[in-house]
Amino acid sequence: VPEQFTMETQKELVAVHPGHSILNIDIVSFERLAYRIFEELSCMPGTVLDDTGKSMLLRKACAGVEKELEIYRKHLDRPGFIEELKSVMSEFGQYRIGEKELEKLKEQMEKKPLLYKKLNDLQLLFGAFRSAMGEDMIIAEELLASLCRVLPRSEIIKDSVIALDGFTGFTPAQYEVLGLLLRYAGKVMVTVTIDADADVYNEKRNQDMFALSRKTIGMLNRLAEEEHAGREEDILLSGECPPRFSGSEELAFLSGQILRYPCLTWKEEPEDIILTREKTPAEECRALARKISGLVREQHYRYRDIAVVCGDMEGYRPLLEQAMKEAKIPCFLDDKRNLLTNPLVEYMRAALEIIEEDFSYESVFRYLKCGFLSIEEDVLYEMENYVLAFGIRGHRQWENPWEKIYRGGEHVNLEVLNRARESFTGPLLQLRKVFKTKETTVRQMTEALFLWMEGQQAEQTLARMAGTFEEMGEYSLAKEYEQAYDQILELFDRIVGLLGEESLSVKTYNDVLDAGCREIRVGVIPAAIDRVLIGDMERSRLKDIKALFFIGVNDGNVPSPAKQGGLLSELDREELKPYAELTPTRRESSLIDKFYFYLTVTKPSDKLYISYASGNEMGEGKSPSSYLSHIFRVFPALETKDGSESPKEEGILSRTLALKMLSEGMEEYREGRESETWRALYGCLYEKEENREILTLLADTAFASYGGDCISKAVARVLYGEPLSGSVTRLETYAACAYAQFLTYGLELTRRKEYEFAALDMGNVFHKAIELC
Repeated sequence: VPEQFTMETQKELVAVHPGHSILNIDIVSFERLAYRIFEELSCMPGTVLDDTGKSMLLRKACAGVEKELEIYRKHLDRPGFIEELKSVMSEFGQYRIGEKELEKLKEQMEKKPLLYKKLNDLQLLFGAFRSAMGEDMIIAEELLASLCRVLPRSEIIKDSVIALDGFTGFTPAQYEVLGLLLRYAGKVMVTVTIDADADVYNEKRNQDMFALSRKTIGMLNRLAEEEHAGREEDILLSGECPPRFSGSEELAFLSGQILRYPCLTWKEEPEDIILTREKTPAEECRALARKISGLVREQHYRYRDIAVVCGDMEGYRPLLEQAMKEAKIPCFLDDKRNLLTNPLVEYMRAALEIIEEDFSYESVFRYLKCGFLSIEEDVLYEMENYVLAFGIRGHRQWENPWEKIYRGGEHVNLEVLNRARESFTGPLLQLRKVFKTKETTVRQMTEALFLWMEGQQAEQTLARMAGTFEEMGEYSLAKEYEQAYDQILELFDRIVGLLGEESLSVKTYNDVLDAGCREIRVGVIPAAIDRVLIGDMERSRLKDIKALFFIGVNDGNVPSPAKQGGLLSELDREELKPYAELTPTRRESSLIDKFYFYLTVTKPSDKLYISYASGNEMGEGKSPSSYLSHIFRVFPALETKDGSESPKEEGILSRTLALKMLSEGMEEYREGRESETWRALYGCLYEKEENREILTLLADTAFASYGGDCISKAVARVLYGEPLSGSVTRLETYAACAYAQFLTYGLELTRRKEYEFAALDMGNVFHKAIELC
């Protein structure tokens, strides 16, 4: 089965087995199968480079051949270039395009100079990568090729029954493994999703969503003929209603008719399919929480019976987390978190940026604001103002004591500032000494970085953060923070193992480390069984779901937007298609998107909720997905419900949401709009002793009014100055306005003690104004 489906399949087989055990059944992915065979035969192919190691070596390889590149030379330092390069390398590996095949492609493209140069650059980069790898290393895409070399000797495979389930298609490398399985295994069974009453074996029908399934069947037939494997009669499930739809005729009808041409129609308005339009994605997530809570409280659903599929997981993730947290709904987001957002990684990257940029203002205060240092906020902001006032930059100015006082800074306590300065510059200066020494190896750099982390008590700090998250009930974040330190140490081991005795510049080392950090993904196992599963259309594998919420069904989300640009454009791929098989083109990708859409809307057995947002938080309009037309074609009587018409009382799912609604009701009352709901809600909350203090504070704040006097003439004169007389140049006008703007914003922000905004937003304007004046 696919990698992300292994645990779910194990659970299902254990549940259905009469003895609730599967001693003679192994559930593996292609990768796990390879390691299982290697272990049996004691023939590990060597160190397998995962995405992290690959990104680090590619970054080093780019630095080595930069001057020889023609097309990609200017793109090496751009964000995302290494990820794109790694993606192309993985694609070539999966489709068995090696150095010889790449040379042949270059020969075919000699009359297309731009594509020829691109292929030549890729050949140079891949060659440098191979040189950096070493002889005892392989990339993950070569794992199946190594498996094919040893699989005929495996006793596990001989006479075994191999069943493949959950795949939408196979790569050429996987087909090669399948061919060997057909030759040496006792029996091979493959499940394919397709209409049983359709023309299953006609590969020429490539216009519907089952085209890839027909292609898979055709390839398996050819493999069976080539390997002279016995071909048993196919098992075609009948067109009868699947058992999971026994409780809903409408969902069974949807499963049988959607994306079929022509299709039958359901005359009446469906009750089990609900389509909703909300104002914004945030409103969409809050409405989702209300409906889930209603299913659990009123219709006796369990949380594990409910799943959420999101069209835009990246954009909706924070909104979903907040809505579920406010409604106190246990959930699990089925995606791997990027470790770049972890505070320790940010702290480490900021420290290395300080060394690379020699204590620049931006790098130093990025470091100081990571939350790992025990410097008080007021001292930190005073330090920032001091640095901006004197333009402090460079390690020597941070080493030497600060003794000057800037104009208007008489209140600054230099003793406190110097004590804070010394507390964090000492370890950084030691780290800088190692990194700036000539001929320092990568091993020595990494050891110095590790000692710096130990000195900062990074492990203990992350453990405290994880404990805090666990107390708050944020178990996923707690698990992520628990894993972070070990993941970073593992990254250090890989860097030393790959590049240990080489000498790199500080910039190149930072790039290599940064590339490794970008590839670290933290996977978290669900903390509870009874929870709502949240995932996207492609990755999630759902089983036994009664109610499915499909949210974010807007154009641009569903179908997923076509990938723009890349190292090889869509036109490049069309040119290469006659000579090499690559990832699906846009037309083929649209069929895959339709297939995933079909799999998503046919998952639930009881209820299907679909929603989209009519706009975003900025007030810009958004359109519903074009795929909704396929549902309207089957259910022409389906009406779109407006979520804004739902009564506000439905949103009261927890104390937090009740207080939020109460504050909105008080605001309405203050504006002259009567609302009895908030009065009743206030009385209900006031009955409990623990709510009274916050209710009193809420009421005082809501009905407070400012009765202060206007500013005096003296203050106005300081803020805006005397009226200008005489002619002025445009430059002088700019200087005067900029200086006045600085005073206005600076004084106001200082009054509110938001020094960091005053410094960051107005610092450059202030210096420019002084210069022009």
